[in-house]
Amino acid sequence: MADTFQEGKSSINSRLDYTGFGQLSIYQCSDDFSYGTDAVLIAHHMSERINHPTIKMKKAFREAIPRVLDMGCGNGAIGFILTHKCPKCSIVGVDVRKEALYLANMSLEYNHLQKRIHFLQHNISKKEEISDILEQEGHFDYIVSNPPYFSCRCSLAARDCNKRIARHGVEENTNEAFLRAASQLLRFEGIAGFITRPENLSEMLEAAYKYKLGLSYMRLIANSIENRPKLMILEFVKGKRPQLHVDSLLYIRDKSGNYTDHMKKVYETF
Repeated sequence: MADTFQEGKSSINSRLDYTGFGQLSIYQCSDDFSYGTDAVLIAHHMSERINHPTIKMKKAFREAIPRVLDMGCGNGAIGFILTHKCPKCSIVGVDVRKEALYLANMSLEYNHLQKRIHFLQHNISKKEEISDILEQEGHFDYIVSNPPYFSCRCSLAARDCNKRIARHGVEENTNEAFLRAASQLLRFEGIAGFITRPENLSEMLEAAYKYKLGLSYMRLIANSIENRPKLMILEFVKGKRPQLHVDSLLYIRDKSGNYTDHMKKVYETF
């Protein structure tokens, strides 16, 4: 189902896509990036962490309803998938792009999820806007993010403003901005999960150390056994230097080109 929504003087060419998760459908911009496997993977990973906390996490997070921030949420795909995979959590999505949030709110109304998730427009690279989020929402138990993969220094930066922000962020050091914001918005011992590219590891570790986030989990992701890893999941804990758990390499497809058993679990197609 496709529509053109009018917002002020701009128009957004959109379509409504069924996600395969329960009855969940989301609006996506036909002219912009659609959510992909990376968004589904990080949503699934964090849902496992939220739904099955360790004893230590249970003691640290005494509230009955875990509070989750989807940082750089775009059209809200990760947050919406979490509403399905984590029935008890409360979710806030934040993004700087008005057009993306317009679609997120359209999906919110369509799926009748107003009691589970809401969205805010803020630039997380600005200190005063972080303060606004804290004033409105307080600190979060969990942060989930699929941040821009490339630095805005990249000479191949997308020309379209929304695409440029989605891929390259809004400032020169996007990874540092996201980790700085995560440190400020997490509660003590809160957990932040990111999915990004392996080439961003060094920069992210440097920023994490600077902002007192300890790397607790890492997993590389490859499309198949014949391909080198192109994605990785990183998990950080605020205010701690935990023992690092490096998980086994995750393959998206098997030798026949079909989803692996893990991916069938992720997409709930068993």
